[in-house]
Amino acid sequence: DVPMFYSTFNSGSSHADQERVWMLKYLLSACDSRVDLEILSRRHVVPIMLAFHQSQMANKTSNGRTARSLVEQVLTRLLSIGKEEEEERVNAEKKEDGDGNDDSDSNNNDDGEGDEKQQIIR
Repeated sequence: DVPMFYSTFNSGSSHADQERVWMLKYLLSACDSRVDLEILSRRHVVPIMLAFHQSQMANKTSNGRTARSLVEQVLTRLLSIGKEEEEERVNAEKKEDGDGNDDSDSNNNDDGEGDEKQQIIR
């Protein structure tokens, strides 16, 4: 779960802008794994941040930073986690194949057309 996200991000208190900025800074510093991505996805945090990003409230400044810029930083961080994890997965697969050379492609010169033909036939 994402503790206090909804109550903090949707707060109507007199300090709501500062609370949102605090939550965005927290997310920026705390998100660092695929598990975090899955939790934020399951709890619909990203769509909420995207909707907020488009609102006029995101223009408000706190300590020289707009909430909009923090949303962009959090989203960039989340995207980089996904990219890093994908690169690690690809590298691990290459190691499993031995020296990273994939000899199966050298024996198959149909450059994917056979797969397309098989799909059409089915």
